[in-house]
Amino acid sequence: MKLTLSGPLSINIAQSLCQLYFPTEKFGNSATTDPSASFDIAEVEGEIRAVVGISHGGKSATAQATFPISPLYTHKASVRIASGKAFLAAAQQLFGFAPPWGMLTGIRSSKVALDLLARTSCEGETRRRLEADYHVTTHKADLLMQTALHEMQVLHRHGEDTCALYVSVPFCPTRCSYCSFVSYATPRLLSLLPEYLVRLEEDIARMGEVIRRRGKRVSSVYIGGGTPGILTAEQLARLLRSIRAVAPDTAELTLEAGRPDTITAEKMRAAREGGATRVCVNPQSTNDDTLRRIGRSHTAADFFRAMEIVREAGIASVNADIIAGLPGEDSATFRQTVADVLSTRPHSVTVHTFCVKKASYEAEREQNLQAAAQQVAKCVDYARETLVAEGLMPYYMYRQKKTAGNLENVGFALAGHDCAYNAIIMSDAREIYAVGAGAVTKTLEDGVVKRQFMPKYPYEYLGGK
Repeated sequence: MKLTLSGPLSINIAQSLCQLYFPTEKFGNSATTDPSASFDIAEVEGEIRAVVGISHGGKSATAQATFPISPLYTHKASVRIASGKAFLAAAQQLFGFAPPWGMLTGIRSSKVALDLLARTSCEGETRRRLEADYHVTTHKADLLMQTALHEMQVLHRHGEDTCALYVSVPFCPTRCSYCSFVSYATPRLLSLLPEYLVRLEEDIARMGEVIRRRGKRVSSVYIGGGTPGILTAEQLARLLRSIRAVAPDTAELTLEAGRPDTITAEKMRAAREGGATRVCVNPQSTNDDTLRRIGRSHTAADFFRAMEIVREAGIASVNADIIAGLPGEDSATFRQTVADVLSTRPHSVTVHTFCVKKASYEAEREQNLQAAAQQVAKCVDYARETLVAEGLMPYYMYRQKKTAGNLENVGFALAGHDCAYNAIIMSDAREIYAVGAGAVTKTLEDGVVKRQFMPKYPYEYLGGK
């Protein structure tokens, strides 16, 4: 996609706006000239004026917008809002619809709401600004405010002297067709697991010393993947002992067990005895045809069995993940998944929107995402309405590029069963210390987030001893 910029608008913001309507387009020297967009931005008499033109398939549209410079927003934010208003107006002329999240494009939309809330000190004014300035629909603004306010509650419970610990186990029994996470499923790479765990235990101990020297206390632990459920009961017990050695008082320890077919009674006993307070069982769908299609090696029956095992083990909180918009599914299939998951009485449910990543095996399906956007939006809304009716309230949210309909991923939980780690990672207001391949440590230096990256691949991670 060809971009033409004039004025104080960053290319990253322009590209993000374009991807609201052209999610699969590339930019740069290899970009095509159709579609194209031009942004002409200027500051005139105390306001930002933006003129945006969009061309696609022989059709074109142009729109103009202004936004006053005020103490409520930074100059960069004012430029973004004016540019977004003009871009949305031109795109709506061209395509006949507006995205439900308006011009919001970042992963952490709740940060926008929290920043506005801090500046206005008024929930009503914050909602009004989200709708009027960012063009977020009332429905989505309500969701955003609910999650933002919940994040504030989590941060209040987890004070500034606390931190979180993330432990990466990036191995899976098979690779899902849509996945691009750093996860490894080949026998050769899985053979690295014993050596990987030894290194992981060493790094957990080392990170514990770093946390102690910085005067922090671990209040939340998350063991993620991949599929940590791939560990044997003995391996899991060892890993949990090493975590508890550096985080003896943490009230929340999440094991993202993942694939239902990896969950056994022996592993869940080891999890409970090792201090796990929360386990994630992730069916994604309860339709066996869908599961085969996306490369999952479990069945719906495996999911129901796994949920029984986790409950019988005495795990305090159980989460299930599902995905709206999976290839080949219609709204009826998704509704059945919601009903099936609720029948197992989970304490929390995370609803993801199907997202194609560049590295996934489903990349060729990108062109079909927007065609299904309306159906997926109805599925996401149905899930929210149904889960809230069952007492599960939204507590954290994030958004990704190239999702169907530019929609969101939301965690819903019964009272007292939210995952603080999920809310903390979205806020960037508490430090997260991370170990394992692909892990990212986030520290706060004078209010600025600094990131330290571990080697991405397990063999690189092991080579760095």
